[in-house]
Amino acid sequence: MKSVEKGVVSTSHPNNAFVDGMDIEAAANWAVEYKKDYVSNGDAAEFLEVMNEPFVHANEFYPGWNIAEDNRIKLQMAQLYNEVGKKINQTPALSNIKVLGYSSAWPSMEINDFEHWNENMKMFMDTAGSNMFGFSTHLYDGINVTGQDTKRSGSNSEAILDLIENYSHIKWGTVKPHAITEYGAIEDGYGDDYSDIASAQTMTSLNGILFNLLDRENRLVNSIPFITGKATWHITAENNYQPYQATLWKPSNIGEPTPAGWEYTPRIHFYELWKDVKGERVFIKSDNPDVQSHAFLDASTKTLYIALNNLDENTQTVNLDFITELTDVTEVKTKSLKIYPQELPDMTISTASSIPNSIDLIKDETVVLACSFDSAKNYTNLIRTKSYYSDSYLKPINANNIISYSFNNVETGNGFASLRMAIGRKHHVSKRPIVKVNGTTVTVPTNWKGYDQSNRDDFFGMIEIPFDISLLQNNNTITLEFPDSGGTVSSLILNTEVYGNFPDAIAFESEDDVFESDTKIPVNITYTSNVDIPIDGIELVLWSVSNPWSQKWLRTQKNTSVLPAGVNITTTIDIINLPASVLNEEGTLMTDEELFAENPNNMTQETLINYYYEIRLFVTDVAVNAGFELSAGRYGTNYISIVPASELSIDEKNIIKLRVYPNPVGNTLHFSNTLDNNTITIYNPAGQKIKEHNAQKTIEVSDLTSGVYFIKTNKGEVSKFIKK
Repeated sequence: MKSVEKGVVSTSHPNNAFVDGMDIEAAANWAVEYKKDYVSNGDAAEFLEVMNEPFVHANEFYPGWNIAEDNRIKLQMAQLYNEVGKKINQTPALSNIKVLGYSSAWPSMEINDFEHWNENMKMFMDTAGSNMFGFSTHLYDGINVTGQDTKRSGSNSEAILDLIENYSHIKWGTVKPHAITEYGAIEDGYGDDYSDIASAQTMTSLNGILFNLLDRENRLVNSIPFITGKATWHITAENNYQPYQATLWKPSNIGEPTPAGWEYTPRIHFYELWKDVKGERVFIKSDNPDVQSHAFLDASTKTLYIALNNLDENTQTVNLDFITELTDVTEVKTKSLKIYPQELPDMTISTASSIPNSIDLIKDETVVLACSFDSAKNYTNLIRTKSYYSDSYLKPINANNIISYSFNNVETGNGFASLRMAIGRKHHVSKRPIVKVNGTTVTVPTNWKGYDQSNRDDFFGMIEIPFDISLLQNNNTITLEFPDSGGTVSSLILNTEVYGNFPDAIAFESEDDVFESDTKIPVNITYTSNVDIPIDGIELVLWSVSNPWSQKWLRTQKNTSVLPAGVNITTTIDIINLPASVLNEEGTLMTDEELFAENPNNMTQETLINYYYEIRLFVTDVAVNAGFELSAGRYGTNYISIVPASELSIDEKNIIKLRVYPNPVGNTLHFSNTLDNNTITIYNPAGQKIKEHNAQKTIEVSDLTSGVYFIKTNKGEVSKFIKK
């Protein structure tokens, strides 16, 4: 088949696609033939929603209002979706088309103690889910089609999508992806005629929801902000020749039958804000759930993008000390978008020579910082983010009754852990149960993403509960106990963010300034641990981290042994069988000139001088990086040096000589031995330096926030403590 239009969704109004009592199989066969004809004459959309927002239109297919009739029509609609999905999936010519459903326009799943969920999304997933590529949902602040006014930005949209994921995992053992085929806001209180102020209001919701969606990038196939083009169909006498409120362009002569020209509406600021942001994700975390944050590194332009958004009603100060230590910043471009309820939006762009220490975000403000650097930034660590789903959901809440969940085969290590507790309850009852992780009580926050939902009949939202990752085991039991009855825990999901374990007990050394062979790289490894550690094998990997046209390659040399402290291992990395793209006719690694001649469009002579490789040593499941540069077509081994993930990248199998107490600690941390004026440095789990101190026997930690910290002396002694 011809290529599909990536990311494009085709759909139709239910009145054009559905008839009560229709022959569903015949309709599905027709849809297949139509799509085949469409594809043979041009490109088809990658995604197909059989109908747009079908369930809110179900009552248009029978007289009056009747819940039984409504459910009957919705079941037929789901069956049509199922048959179309099945037929398209069975047609090789349409293998690139993915069917999505059902485009839920009113996902107030908690209504009537989750009866709305049972009658709509659950029914659809049970009926048609097996033949759906993913599940489409429309998320709006305000009233989309029907129902109560609500802000889905923040905790509410999180709870909606978590419930869909949890049930998907229960049914199929995997999470089918989301398709957010519309999101934004429905403005209210601005009159019937078009208003620039009203048009701008939706950008608050677009940004708030987008930040949430970016956290689900591996479970999301698309997200489409509800911003239309010119929508000329709306410029009619019936509509007083007014533009459609959601348009990106408006006529320059609003109120007249024929547009004289076109100009941008305020919604263009949404694209101005985000248009340059790209790159690989960089770990960033906010300790305030109302301050949303994301970061991306674009290595090609040496630019780090930091995006921040404020969901709170009050101004929030964001501390950027963690990034100001980067000293080779050449320019910081700051884009700020402020939205006001009764004024035009304020979009400002400014530049500075350094990263600010902090930023104040007013209500509904979004900021994107583009930090340009003089030199390239390379990743020295990684985080593996995983979500673990239980085999149960929609658990009723009874006073002092323990609700138990099991999470097995959980990856443990250094990093972060949290529970995503989604609940539907009346406002007067508690949102703070007693939560225990493997028997240890953890603190439930009093704050969550977004507003308190007091204007809604029920609270339905996800409350994130962070806890010390050291509490986790391979198999885990999580319990919740509420002090009062009523409502439901719709889902409980365990999230972990585990650092790659990069021990600092291994060093790379080189013997000569220049290698005599182009086909073997000698490596002298000295293991400096204080104890013997069983080694399943040593694996040396040579791969490129700088040239985009070359695939990663792998050459292995393994030794199975137990390494006592101080023992050297001398081995080589064999590069004879590297890919042809980096080898010359003699089978040795190309010189700078040869590489440049082979890849003139992607590489320059200047970049080849700094052509960078990486040696990676794997000890069991632990990795350490060491980098060296290619100079004048040869390996200059004097550039081989350890590049640890951070100063805190320790192998916890090592004996830790530094002893601290009490642990957990409230105010004063004591050392079991005098440190003779050693410098003490405290870090958070992300490797960020928190404070330094010339310590004798104690150090004050009362100013630290609750959490896990690492402490290290200048002699390399390391320990970990928990601040209460």
